[in-house]
Amino acid sequence: MAWIGVAAVGTLVAGVVYLRPSLAPPAAATPAARARVAVPASGWRLASASFGDADHGTVQFYSSGQAPATTYLTSDGGKTWQEGARARNGYAFAAFLDSRTVLAQTVGNPGPAKLGSTNPGPTDTRVSGDAGRTWRQLVDPRLIAGPGLPGFLDPQHAWWLDRAPSPFPDTPMAIWRTTDGGRSWHQLLASGLPKSGIPGQVVFTDPLHGVLVFTAPDRSASASATSDGGETWRKAETPEVPLQGTRVLSWTILRRGQRLLWWLLTVPDTTLTAGGALVSPQGGSSIDYMPFVSVSDDGGQTWSQPRAGPNIVQPGYIGLYPRVDTRGRLLMVDDRRLWISDDGGTTWAARLMQAPADLRPAMLVSAVSGALFAMAAHTAPVGMVTPSTPLTLIRSTDDGAHWSAVNLPRSPAP
Repeated sequence: MAWIGVAAVGTLVAGVVYLRPSLAPPAAATPAARARVAVPASGWRLASASFGDADHGTVQFYSSGQAPATTYLTSDGGKTWQEGARARNGYAFAAFLDSRTVLAQTVGNPGPAKLGSTNPGPTDTRVSGDAGRTWRQLVDPRLIAGPGLPGFLDPQHAWWLDRAPSPFPDTPMAIWRTTDGGRSWHQLLASGLPKSGIPGQVVFTDPLHGVLVFTAPDRSASASATSDGGETWRKAETPEVPLQGTRVLSWTILRRGQRLLWWLLTVPDTTLTAGGALVSPQGGSSIDYMPFVSVSDDGGQTWSQPRAGPNIVQPGYIGLYPRVDTRGRLLMVDDRRLWISDDGGTTWAARLMQAPADLRPAMLVSAVSGALFAMAAHTAPVGMVTPSTPLTLIRSTDDGAHWSAVNLPRSPAP
């Protein structure tokens, strides 16, 4: 479950938080403290990372199994770090949209529980256009504010979903749009959307065309597409699993220029419970993953027949999620192999990765100009990977051939 949580944070989705946080982006003139290697045994764990280029990035940490609580920023590729956002026993998150634009968010504790109340605590969302040197408040138009960032097409255009958590299927959902970088928002009519399902990714290829995916309780996905910026929606196709005896474990949508790629990670039926949860392999056994890529050239209205990706055999807690780099290539880390597709998932080639012997590459987190960044499991001294194995950050500056560990900050003072 810890590894599943890491993947969820990587897609900008977070859980409930507990105490009131504070957001304090670093001042431009404040010198950064020297980075120190994180101590795995301390309970201070790396949760996620995001980089805008080879130098500018952010990392999130959690402590004792709680939600990501502290965010650090770097402007020199991880040599030094500054605290960007901190929420004691709460939720703090940051992510780069491009090489200069970064979002940060904290969400506080709602206080004593009230009957029928679904409101979280105070939410603070900020944006920086200079890689974290200066910040401005991002207006939050949502009626029910909480964890979750808007989906940005570019630094000016974004959409923010607003649906209160409710056991009732007819809970209305609002969609807000900005065309000025979040300084102001306009609520869309958003007609034609389904009244049930959990809204997930919203991905636009231009200011008019986009797709919104919903997830049902059984993990099946449905989609709606728009061609007018989100004012009206209509039911869209979703890719079908091409192999019998397999089910979808996870999915994500990636943007490659004007094209959308739907990544489907499937597993044999026998490895999932009736509710769609992954059954952890017993006795050190692994799972046979079968990824597929489906392509849309019309903003998500229709999708191609899924194309088979590389066949991968890994433990159930390894995060097999791809990234699109600045050259349009689809990249994925598979233990000590870097899978590369230059044609949107039609064909794949593997490159051997040379990484420190006690680190097992687990998941690619950023593929930016001049560098690749990935999570790696710290296997020493046992040489095995389990759901409780601590993670660290590794970096390659030669297109994935050689990797080295990035120094990470220690746990902050209480």
